[in-house]
Amino acid sequence: ADISGGLRASLLAPLRVAYAVQRAVLQRERKTKKKEKGKTSSTAVSAKGLGEVGEGKKLDEVCHNFARGRCRKGSQCRRLHVHAGASIIMGKTARNTNTVIIPWVLSCFPDEAADTIDDQILAVLQGGMNYMDVRNVDGTNVADLSVATAQHLRAKLERAGVRVNMLGSPIGKCSLDSRDALKDVDRLRHLAVIGKILGCNRVRIFSYANCKKELPLSENVWRAASLQRLVCLKAEAARLGLVLFLENEGDPPCRMRSLLVELRDPGVFGAIFDVDNYLQCGEDTWCAWETLRGCTDAFHLKESKQAVGGGSGGAGGGRFEHMPLGSGDGQVARILRDARKTGFQGSLSVEPRLTHSSAALATGPHGDGSESLKGLGNKAATFQMTADAAVSMLQAVFSSTG
Repeated sequence: ADISGGLRASLLAPLRVAYAVQRAVLQRERKTKKKEKGKTSSTAVSAKGLGEVGEGKKLDEVCHNFARGRCRKGSQCRRLHVHAGASIIMGKTARNTNTVIIPWVLSCFPDEAADTIDDQILAVLQGGMNYMDVRNVDGTNVADLSVATAQHLRAKLERAGVRVNMLGSPIGKCSLDSRDALKDVDRLRHLAVIGKILGCNRVRIFSYANCKKELPLSENVWRAASLQRLVCLKAEAARLGLVLFLENEGDPPCRMRSLLVELRDPGVFGAIFDVDNYLQCGEDTWCAWETLRGCTDAFHLKESKQAVGGGSGGAGGGRFEHMPLGSGDGQVARILRDARKTGFQGSLSVEPRLTHSSAALATGPHGDGSESLKGLGNKAATFQMTADAAVSMLQAVFSSTG
């Protein structure tokens, strides 16, 4: 279904404002005669700028007028210029000497650290983040939260200074002939209500698995049926003011790209690149990234390694064991470095899986928890380990000049 002109304009309005801000900043910089080596731009922080932060710049030295387009001093401003939507990540060393500001939103799935919202918020803050993807709260998926629970959740998030990056719905995470598929439009409508309360209109969805193994559809029929269902969801989401993000799960890169050619529309429908989901389907993650580089709007960061001794597990054959970021076979750092070079602007969501919490188990069998980390004792500890690994990886990605 086509999106009305008025609705489309309202969805794209924030992007137009952002572009106008960037143009105004660039015009002021062109008029400035003084040229500073390592000057930051309106869309990213240079390697030198990041080094300056690491050498002791404090968070209160960020120029908040820059992102609003009201910094009159331009390049002569002594505060740090960071565009709107940037994330501040803090290492675990004393006095935050490893603070790094990146032009991407860094979020996480804290339901893998704890069930209760209080403990989830604590995990987010201890991980050096201020965004979270809401998926499960006290064992209830965000698509099933009551209005009263959502209001209670919002109050707690506001007090903690934590914002919602995306709503981790299960829409499309079923076969085409499942009864759950019939409920997805109603779920989407309810998520519009919950999202308005939580201040987030971004919803994660999936592309529907094939029908039951007894009567599987052919590849072409399956793709056509899945696409038809997703087109209907996209139209309904546009009417509700939601933005859908399609996550890969079992879809080869070529099939994912064929769907996105039909569906992707900035401000209405985007795509999530889950590195580990491709790895465990037997795909080369770098080749998958090269295929989908131009149509990726968000990342899910988790990583695994094929376990010695085999056994069945991932869709690609063999058993996979989840590892801290940078320790597996997903080539995550290489992909993120390339994303930085090619101008990616989106969000990253840390998804540990090192310990299989109830939230992780509910998402389906995708790899085992880390056997070597069982001694840490609890899922909060392994969540913290993954958060630290993500922060370290992003520090390396944004501190490198290559």
